This record gives sequence, C-alpha cells and structure tokens, in this order.
Amino acid sequence: MSFGSLSMARHTQHSTPSTGAVIIGGQHPGLGVVRSLGRRGIPTILIDDRPSVASLSRYLGISVRVDDLLDERHTIEAVLEVGRRFRLRNWVLGARSSERAWTRVPTADACGRSR
Repeated sequence: MSFGSLSMARHTQHSTPSTGAVIIGGQHPGLGVVRSLGRRGIPTILIDDRPSVASLSRYLGISVRVDDLLDERHTIEAVLEVGRRFRLRNWVLGARSSERAWTRVPTADACGRSR
C-alpha cells in the first residue's frame, strides 16, 4: 500500500483532539456512526478507500482516503499510518462491518511517533 497517495481533507477540526473515534468505511453504517458521535461532540476521523456518504457529513472532522481497505493487512497499515500522522492516543476504532470488533487505536508511542 502506498501512503504517498493517502489524501486527507479536514472538515470542522483545526487540530487533533486528545480523544475521538476513527471510523473505517464511510457507507451508511459509517455515516450513522459519524453522525451519532458528532452530534454528541465526539470528534471523528474517517478512513475509506472510495467516495462515501460519511465523507460529506458536517459532523466529520477529518476524511482520509487510502488505496485499499479490502485487504486486512493494508487496512491495519492504513490505521497505523493515520495514528502516526495525527498522533492519536486513546481513540476508539470502529469498522464498517459487524464482524470486526471495536478496539483502541495503538498509542502514538506504539506507532513509532516521530518528534
């Protein structure tokens, strides 16, 4: 997976808050999560590999486009790269499908945070 093609668009946030949720996949389930959290003031970052309805939500903070989320290894690499780039700590990770569990995004230290 090439992270040189990782593209980002900010919506409402100007800096990355200390906690929030990273959502993988932005079709209707992802949109529901982004809206539900955003209405409660919880910041969100969307990771997707195609145009999606969630990327248009006013509640979305940052949208990140990656090459491929169908391959598990590429998805993990994309999540780790987003964690590094935004120095995410204590963020919750939500996936687009019900068979994937919610978990915590690895800390910036575990992602090899650069100074």
